Amino acid sequence: MKGEIFYGAGYSITVADGWQAFPVSERVLQLRKSVGNKEFSQLYMQLNYSGEAYMLTPSKYGYYDITDYPCFTAGNFTWNGFSCDSMGFRVAMIWTGVGTHQFQISANLEAPEGKIDIFDEDIQAMLASIIVTK
Repeated sequence: MKGEIFYGAGYSITVADGWQAFPVSERVLQLRKSVGNKEFSQLYMQLNYSGEAYMLTPSKYGYYDITDYPCFTAGNFTWNGFSCDSMGFRVAMIWTGVGTHQFQISANLEAPEGKIDIFDEDIQAMLASIIVTK
């Protein structure tokens, strides 16, 4: 996959061409898909990395039209998750982890400028590129 490698606190990810990385903190990274001439797309994923701490599995409470994803492997991790409606938006919540090194990703799947899916080739390639560096 072509792209730029982003290094966070304890992990790295290759950001696919057509996506931009916006660090929120050392362990939180927002990835936004570039769409046409729109500089700041509403199609995004937010990656959260636990480091040495444990994260809680995302709850389905308060969401509507929930669809479970089958477990899938991308790179060194097996991911679990679901998609759902949240305040009128279609979102996905996926998570994985090995010991205390856990990742959670929330994604806004639909916006006026288009749609993305967790199983899109570029998203799967980014998930497969995640490496724990500590």
